[in-house]
Amino acid sequence: LEMAHHVKTVVFDKTGTLTTGRAVVGSRIGYTSELMEADDGASLKKMTQSLPPAVNESDIALWFACCAELRSEHPLGHAIVNSGKE
Repeated sequence: LEMAHHVKTVVFDKTGTLTTGRAVVGSRIGYTSELMEADDGASLKKMTQSLPPAVNESDIALWFACCAELRSEHPLGHAIVNSGKE
């Protein structure tokens, strides 16, 4: 703090941590339509058969992201997992 008076510029990212104190997922875009078009939906149907019943088709990408970030210690990983819990 003693050297802070020398600082001329401060840059913040827009993860939400500055304004709310924690990162959050603001919105999502689903990509299931591309999977449906790729091979008449066979890939999507195969994926959905192995998912827990509570996972909707529109939440497939979020579910996989949550699986990847489940043990993450990064604030953005926590935000993704928390979004999946909602």
